[in-house]
Amino acid sequence: MPINVSPTHAEPTTLDIQLLGSATVLEPFAANNSASRSAMRSSFYKQKLVLSGSTARRNITGAEREYGKYTMAIKMPADGRIVRIVHKYPKGGVYTFKQNPETTIIYEDQYNGELGCVIVPAYYCNHKVFGFHYVPTRELKNLTVGTYLAKGTILANSPSVKNNGDYHYGIETNVAFMAVPGIIEDGIVVSDTYCERTRTRGYGEKVFEWGQDHYPLNTYGKTDDEYKIFPEIGERVREDGVLFAMREYDPILAVCHMTKEALRQIDHTFDKITYISLSSVDSDDMPIVENINVLRTHNPDLWKTPVRMENQIQKYHHATKVYHTEINGEYEKKKRQHRGLVKTSKQYHNLLVQCRKNDNMIERVQLKKSVVRTFRRQKLDDWRIEVHYGWNITPTIGAKLSDSYGGKGVICAIWPEANMPVNKNGIRADVIVDPNSTIRRTNYGRFNEHYTNATTVHVECQIRALLDQNREEEATQLLFDYYRVVSPLMYDKAIRLLPTDKEKIQHCHEVAKEGMQIWLPQSSPTIGAVGIKDLMDKFPIPVGPAIYRQPNGKWTQTVDDVLIASMYYILLEKIGDDWGATSIPKRQHHGIPGKLTDMDKSYLPWRDQAFKIFGESEVRCMFGALHPQFVSLMVGFPNSPAMCEEAATNILMAEQPTNINQVMDYRAHANQQGRANQYFNHILNTSGVELVQGTINE
Repeated sequence: MPINVSPTHAEPTTLDIQLLGSATVLEPFAANNSASRSAMRSSFYKQKLVLSGSTARRNITGAEREYGKYTMAIKMPADGRIVRIVHKYPKGGVYTFKQNPETTIIYEDQYNGELGCVIVPAYYCNHKVFGFHYVPTRELKNLTVGTYLAKGTILANSPSVKNNGDYHYGIETNVAFMAVPGIIEDGIVVSDTYCERTRTRGYGEKVFEWGQDHYPLNTYGKTDDEYKIFPEIGERVREDGVLFAMREYDPILAVCHMTKEALRQIDHTFDKITYISLSSVDSDDMPIVENINVLRTHNPDLWKTPVRMENQIQKYHHATKVYHTEINGEYEKKKRQHRGLVKTSKQYHNLLVQCRKNDNMIERVQLKKSVVRTFRRQKLDDWRIEVHYGWNITPTIGAKLSDSYGGKGVICAIWPEANMPVNKNGIRADVIVDPNSTIRRTNYGRFNEHYTNATTVHVECQIRALLDQNREEEATQLLFDYYRVVSPLMYDKAIRLLPTDKEKIQHCHEVAKEGMQIWLPQSSPTIGAVGIKDLMDKFPIPVGPAIYRQPNGKWTQTVDDVLIASMYYILLEKIGDDWGATSIPKRQHHGIPGKLTDMDKSYLPWRDQAFKIFGESEVRCMFGALHPQFVSLMVGFPNSPAMCEEAATNILMAEQPTNINQVMDYRAHANQQGRANQYFNHILNTSGVELVQGTINE
């Protein structure tokens, strides 16, 4: 007898997509989660990163296409004709650059003749760390002078937006809900290959100036005759993380400090070194320089840098001047054609101002010797260099992932792919999750997605097997029967769009080749427990135990059956790459912990300031278990120069600095006040006020 594939749901859902919020509209099973977990899920979407290997989602709501329209794409601002294409650092010409970081497209508005421009950078980064490389479109690759482009034409797009316009913000991940040592609640185990697939991109910027007091070292020169201050665009940073180094002028020691050999050797004690952070960098994949910006004083009388040391930077300075000249040249050309009457867009006007301020036309002006160029109200040195670099970030222990239902997880262990759980069908898990976490968090939508995707994969395998046997009609019937149960709305739409048997069979072959994607809007009547029950009854999945290799090398088979199926996961901006420390913080001249400057942050390859170890909640818990005076001493430790001095002395003088029973005698400092309290009491004393310990008389 044929299987009854009619859905047996009780009532359709009544969720209104217009009332769900911008994040919830992406989740098919949003109705199966608690309100608190849904709120947490929405906050996670603000933290998600662009993945280099993002994939399509198996269950979609239809909002993905709309999201794809509002990413950080570079679009043509108006209908216009392209009049000039200017590369910031072209690959050809007098100087050769490995890659061009920025392209400026100048166009003429088709309707009002206004000159405008659109800048297409190589990458996008509006975060202190994370960003992505733009993917140039076919229109940009084939762009030539004279081409007409319509308003809204996409020139470069995010890698999360695919060719069909859908927004792919995560990655389909095979998940096994099972208990293994080391995971509970937030803890998860991932495979090493999965970490590689969830890579993202990080970007950084370092600024340095030299000329009047310091000169640059030959940090990257391979020979004494090649003076190379920093890596070129497209080249990698040194393995030790040194980006740049400079040395102070010393007329007495110049004879030994400025030899060819000495200029290639860094003095880590006296030289000013600029490091980049290597905490999230793989030694085999060092950061690459993406862009370089150059500024120079215009008055030659103020230049002090030795000429030979400027050979490398002169190349970028010259290319920048050529770039500015071309930008301004198109405006001047238009001005001559129209007798000085030229309209410009706001963006092109701002670009002209920047070019005229920085290009060689200003150098032609007879500047007085007293005129000094400034940058942000600060006197500009001979040279000011901005180096922008990017690197691949691979999640590691401490990184944070989440499914689509607020089911966050912190990576606590990374296993080889061969050790991960695998079922009898050969499906191997990418992630292992605590099975009890779903019940505690009441985000049951993850179970619904998990089982729905498992059923989809099982039906796909059955369809491929039937097609291999040339049983096309049976395979097509199975496919549409599955549509009718899993998503009646999708079934109705498929019937309308594919009215003939030939079209249905062709669609079945496409599904077998590309995989199945289910349209499940929040208003679908099959979302929830009743819909999952229909799938279990009409399309049962063979489930059995899984086997995996424990960290000790022993193969183990689970006692209970384990379902391994895919869920959609996102990578959050908490990647666990910071180097923690509990050292004595940097203190200012008053003895109070001071804030690190930008130079301090770059001077060492690590973070030279301890993280805040005691928050408000931790201090309250400590007061409940320890003596208040002891807690005060621990919290106020950084504010006490005497305590810091004793701790540092004991560590430095100990035979085993990493194994000290007691770093200091807290009792000896019981009556001492921290420097902050001393200042506070001093201010009160000058006003004739003194704080004393006592009781309040009722």
